Amino acid sequence: MRLLSVFLSFFIFSNFLSAYPGLDELLDKRDNKEKIIDHYINELSENISKTNDIIEIKEYDDDKASFDPNSFSINFTMNEQIDFFVKYYTGIGRPSLLLALKRMEIYYPTILEILKRYNMPLDLIALPIIESLYNPSAVSPKGARGIWQLMPITAKMNGLIMNSYIDERSDIYKSTIAAMDYIKSLREMFNDNWDLIIAGYNGGGGYILSQVRKQNTLDFWEMCNANDFKGETLEFVPRFYAVLHILKNLDNYGIEKPNLSEIPNYQIVKSNKTISIAEFAKIIRLPSELIEELNPHFLNGFIFKDSNIYVPYGLKDEVVKNIKLNNSFAKNYSVYENKNTSYGKNRQKNNNRAERKYFLYTVKKGDTLYRISRKYNIDFKVIIKSNNIKDPYNIKPGFKIIIPFTTYTNQPKIDKYIVKRHVVKKGETLFRISKNYGINITRLMNLNNLKDYNIKEGQIIKIPFDES
Repeated sequence: MRLLSVFLSFFIFSNFLSAYPGLDELLDKRDNKEKIIDHYINELSENISKTNDIIEIKEYDDDKASFDPNSFSINFTMNEQIDFFVKYYTGIGRPSLLLALKRMEIYYPTILEILKRYNMPLDLIALPIIESLYNPSAVSPKGARGIWQLMPITAKMNGLIMNSYIDERSDIYKSTIAAMDYIKSLREMFNDNWDLIIAGYNGGGGYILSQVRKQNTLDFWEMCNANDFKGETLEFVPRFYAVLHILKNLDNYGIEKPNLSEIPNYQIVKSNKTISIAEFAKIIRLPSELIEELNPHFLNGFIFKDSNIYVPYGLKDEVVKNIKLNNSFAKNYSVYENKNTSYGKNRQKNNNRAERKYFLYTVKKGDTLYRISRKYNIDFKVIIKSNNIKDPYNIKPGFKIIIPFTTYTNQPKIDKYIVKRHVVKKGETLFRISKNYGINITRLMNLNNLKDYNIKEGQIIKIPFDES
């Protein structure tokens, strides 16, 4: 009881005034921008349809529960400290937890691929929840940054670049690799004792090692009973296990499972020169807001030389084409595709197994199965059979619909449609118009002879409607 008393006293009088409760306010400043990325990721299903980047669904098992308890491997025993934070995250901290789970959907494919490469347990997806609520731009009062909250010294030791143009602690791919390198060293130091590994991730491996020697114990719960033990680390370990416990029992706490997939959300290209985001966005004909949102590691509006540039998955070919059309920039451009990552492997598999390619459509608000079938010129019954849909009149937003690629490529010709006129209103974008009318944006651009996404108020946009 003394340990619990010390723990609760520290938490009530210190922690609610320090970094962790402050995260709720610190990390929730980009909701408007997050709407931008949600919008464009939803639009990927339409953009991909006109490229060769068709997603091969067979390689992934989206029906398997993302948080199957059998997927986790770190063992721990519930105690009063862990239970305290379970109540916190399912009570007053519930909105923050739900926000983190939603953000995790974007970064999960990248993190999962790297966890597998390092032979790390899936359980570590809980770390960014307590560290940053999965906000790549999060900065702690002590100067830690990114979803993994890496301190500058840790980042530099693991090869991350930090200057006035870039902070790679906010680069999802590179920061995750750096975090895994650090955790790998902790595993070797503490011989797979995950209590001490997680404690070391927060308090530093050297500090925990000194406590092991000082107190002559490898038992974290005994070790943290010391009066002079770091307060932040005292609560960090039970926070981690509390979140992990909740992830294993989402249904019991009335929390919906995140919509997780192993399919990458973006691809990586590189620039061999420093260039402003505004100029780069103009060259590749994508909104600068999207580039900023996908690349929080870029500072002060500039893309740093040789850094990773993330673009939505399926748009790489279009980006490459637009860059090559710009002679002054093309010679400074190179494509990055690491064959050891899912970004490269997926493309390789797609090229070799075209007969098994599918198009993945994410159901949006207001969609019906009939509307989707008309939109993609596929028989209503084929969609039902291909997706084993029990109730075709009850599909929810976020539901994945598999559309056979061979069917999709045989679209009806444009002369089967009646063309109507849409007058562009103030603030409207081509993406928004295509979404409102349920029309593929590339097809809309071709019909209107548009060379880029820029449209003006009062401009007439031709809209094809199927009258059959």
